[in-house]
Amino acid sequence: MAMRFLSMCSLLLGCLIPAAQAALSVAPTQLELGPGQRNASLQVRNTSEQSRNIQVLLLRWTQDGKDRYEDSNELAYFPKLLTLNAQSSRTIRIGLLQAADGDQEVAYRLAVRELPDLSSSASPVNFASQIRVPVFVGGSEDAGTSWAISELQQSGQQFSVTISNQGSQHIRIREISVQAHDADEHAINSLQASGWRVLAGGRYDFALTPAERASLCANNIASLLVTAHSQDAGEQSRRFARVDVCLAPTP
Repeated sequence: MAMRFLSMCSLLLGCLIPAAQAALSVAPTQLELGPGQRNASLQVRNTSEQSRNIQVLLLRWTQDGKDRYEDSNELAYFPKLLTLNAQSSRTIRIGLLQAADGDQEVAYRLAVRELPDLSSSASPVNFASQIRVPVFVGGSEDAGTSWAISELQQSGQQFSVTISNQGSQHIRIREISVQAHDADEHAINSLQASGWRVLAGGRYDFALTPAERASLCANNIASLLVTAHSQDAGEQSRRFARVDVCLAPTP
């Protein structure tokens, strides 16, 4: 059985921190500004024995198969620059500039970045490690969910399965599995991955590498069954014929 796991960091935080340099922690791991809630706060802690210079940025978060980010000023937040002493913490406050408009949730990430210490010659850091905390604004409390495994597509030598979310709030995909079945629909090979969200009105592409495709398509399989398990919106499954995946031409 082939198995691939994506870090839960991507599900919770969108972390970009090398393990050896992870000196920051945040709480909570997600912020929501729903109906009747105009502000929230985030605690950032320096867990190291050295002071850290921190920059905070707001990013608008959209999806068109992949996560897309761009700088945003649609929410108020402060402080934007701060210094955290060793083993200390500070609170970042974030709030609406105006009442949330419409029933569809809008997604952001609050990027908490450690700035490099250019004055230190002992251990130079030439990258900016960061944590991207999801921030969700608006969305109806009574909104139902509407999502599906919607299509199979090929780009170059890579195949991907698209999960689309037609609902007004994000969903959290806990795990996606791809099972290769024989003619009697018995699983003979599989892979799993976990750890992402599909935004309201967005879509996310789960890609199979050429090696994963070859592994799943071995032994003259009859079909592939794709099943996505969400954290809070049930599960969806879709079966694809072998000819659509294994016999499709390679560019």
